[in-house]
Amino acid sequence: MAARFTTMAGHLRQSLTNWTNSSPAAHAEYAGEHALQLQHYHVDQLLVALEHVTPRDVCALARRLVGGALHVDGLVYGNATEQEATGGCLCCT
Repeated sequence: MAARFTTMAGHLRQSLTNWTNSSPAAHAEYAGEHALQLQHYHVDQLLVALEHVTPRDVCALARRLVGGALHVDGLVYGNATEQEATGGCLCCT
């Protein structure tokens, strides 16, 4: 999971960084949304928060959100063993 987390965090970081180069109209729209929403994090705040997030943090949040009362039907394929496939969340165990 750590390798995938690093990849996805890099994509998100690049996307947030590229936002700076958006058109003026996109910035105006974003500023309007930022002003009107009750809770809305600015791109700069998201970039700072992203620097401190670890895969363990993501898994801990997932466990808190699910709370154990969730039933999932799914299909696991690819490079997963039978034990990994039947063990629930592959990334958080």
